[in-house]
Amino acid sequence: MVFGDKAKTMLTGRQISDPSATHIDIQSQRYADGAFKDLAYYSEDVKKRAKLIYHLGDNTQ
Repeated sequence: MVFGDKAKTMLTGRQISDPSATHIDIQSQRYADGAFKDLAYYSEDVKKRAKLIYHLGDNTQ
């Protein structure tokens, strides 16, 4: 698959050890459909999505 200049991501594995969990394959269909999520890869994309920007030495949150 080619996405152009945008990075895409998908968590395909599970992060839970309980095999009876109902949400264990919640991303499987999205993966099969190629419905990957946009990934903030470039600096300007990260800054657009930032909810809080920390500046070294700034302890006022």
